[in-house]
Amino acid sequence: AFLCCSSLASVTIPSSVTRIGDYAFYKCSSLASLQISSSVTTIGEYAFYGCSSLASLAIPSSVTSIGGSAFYGCSALASVAVDILDGTARLSLKGWPLNVKANVKSISIPDSVTAIGDDAFDGCSALASLTIPASVTSIGARACNNCANLATLVVFRPYAGSPAVSLAALAVHAGAFQNCP
Repeated sequence: AFLCCSSLASVTIPSSVTRIGDYAFYKCSSLASLQISSSVTTIGEYAFYGCSSLASLAIPSSVTSIGGSAFYGCSALASVAVDILDGTARLSLKGWPLNVKANVKSISIPDSVTAIGDDAFDGCSALASLTIPASVTSIGARACNNCANLATLVVFRPYAGSPAVSLAALAVHAGAFQNCP
């Protein structure tokens, strides 16, 4: 659709769109602003490949499929917000290209998330801050493995009737924060 449109700087996907096709914004190197409607269920293969100016990304809960190399070459991508309905299935950068994972500095986890899967953020070497909401009851094995710059980890664990924090209801699996400072 907009293949190699190097002057395209901003895109808003309207609610009439349910699928962002393969190669839709391939190598749109000036694309810096992207708004994806909650009607979108599929992001195709190579959809945003080479969008080297894209610095942040918000994926709505409606997205159930992200094609291979969809965000490969998004070298400026530093922030990923994932709005999730089912917990672990899409709350993961596992399988994302290393050049994307290496640049992500912050990840927003919404209150709708109940679990963080195994290897979810493995290799996100630039990840400096991670906030985990009270809704998360499980952090998978090696979830933040090799997050060498993780300096701030905030885990909200309030329990009924108290402003205090409790980690009692949180299952943290083996090596969840392995190779972190």
